[in-house]
Amino acid sequence: MARAGEAAKAANDAEEQATKAELRAVQARRRANHLVESISRRSHSILTSFKAVLIVFNQTEADEDSVTAVPYNCPERDVQNVSREVLETEVKRMVTHLEPHIPVPRQDIIHRLVHDVGALNDTAVLSEAALRDTMAAEAEAKAAATNTIVEAIRGFKDGIESSPPDDAEGEGDERRMATLAIVCLLLFLSG
Repeated sequence: MARAGEAAKAANDAEEQATKAELRAVQARRRANHLVESISRRSHSILTSFKAVLIVFNQTEADEDSVTAVPYNCPERDVQNVSREVLETEVKRMVTHLEPHIPVPRQDIIHRLVHDVGALNDTAVLSEAALRDTMAAEAEAKAAATNTIVEAIRGFKDGIESSPPDDAEGEGDERRMATLAIVCLLLFLSG
């Protein structure tokens, strides 16, 4: 039974490791969600400045209400799937196109957006690593639990083999049947 106790302790330790790994995965997902929200807000702010046809008012003495259209078709992109380099290139292209005509978004906002896209990619890698850790810890916990059951079965078997021979009333058979039922229950619970 000492082996069963050791196996049970190993199972508890492995389950604790699995729980910690799951917590790391949840935290990584939260960081990723926070970054996605941040990227969404910043990209909306930037793209609002760049959308479709931009109007610049030319103040002249002859015609104070004259306007000049500065067309720029902003590409529709899912910002979560854009690499840092692609985003930087696209933003620089937009800035170059629009700078002579309108005040472009603040450069620190653009820089922060690009940084967050890169950070999101990094967090995705961390999330995948945390998920792998979780799966490994769960597999270890399951193996430890299975080991606990095997040790318990061995303990019951040793107990049966060391029990006195059947008496006339068949109490030994009842004990064996009860032990078999416990073993079956353990196997069912481990499933």
